[in-house]
Amino acid sequence: MTETHGTGASEMLLRMAFDTGEGFKFVRDVDGRIALSNRAYAAFFGLEPAEIEGRLQSEVYASLGWNQPMIDKWLEEDRQVIQSQIPTCIEEHVVHKDGSESCYRTRKFPLTLPDGRKGVLVSSERIERSN
Repeated sequence: MTETHGTGASEMLLRMAFDTGEGFKFVRDVDGRIALSNRAYAAFFGLEPAEIEGRLQSEVYASLGWNQPMIDKWLEEDRQVIQSQIPTCIEEHVVHKDGSESCYRTRKFPLTLPDGRKGVLVSSERIERSN
């Protein structure tokens, strides 16, 4: 049996795991910069993961016409999760640029990035709107 060593192999395994399953998965730092994105999340913006990683959430979300107060709310939720170190689950209602509406169940988990910065792992899936 061959063991896999090295950063490249570890990153490849992480990417494969991250891209598996339904929904959006991404890591965002405390400043709102997207550190890691799965393919589904990047594709939502018409991009590849490499094109979204390293960019600020606010500049990426502006392309969808989402307003700054909504973006600020998400960043504040991130800060609360980072500060408390307690994961959270939120049901979110989003109105898109074209007026269509979606409901998402979003889970946020605190983490420390390899360079020591604090961040959150966000996992979000579209759900039927609850009454």
